[in-house]
Amino acid sequence: MTAIAMKYTTSPAASAPVTINSALSTSPRVWMNAAAPGPQQINEDLFWDAVQRRDRSWDGKFYVGVMTTGVYCRPSCSGRPMRKNVRFFLSAAEAERAKLRPCLRCRPAGFDEP
Repeated sequence: MTAIAMKYTTSPAASAPVTINSALSTSPRVWMNAAAPGPQQINEDLFWDAVQRRDRSWDGKFYVGVMTTGVYCRPSCSGRPMRKNVRFFLSAAEAERAKLRPCLRCRPAGFDEP
């Protein structure tokens, strides 16, 4: 699977980054948690922070899949998903392979940056 599933908890460990699988470890668009030793990791808190701030600078660098609605969006989309329903994808193609459709608000399809 090429998507990173969000795990929603209220424990202090919820801020720990999730290790990604080996298929993504060679991707040039993987953001690192510099404090974490070992294999490459995606810092989900960084992605979620970008979603909450609707940060346009992250558009095209990752996509937000809302599993309950079957839609994927840009981080800057005005839609407000619950964190427990979210998965992050590094490309629109990955989100579509997970059977999600593009959001009609933010139109993320074809927005991938090289």
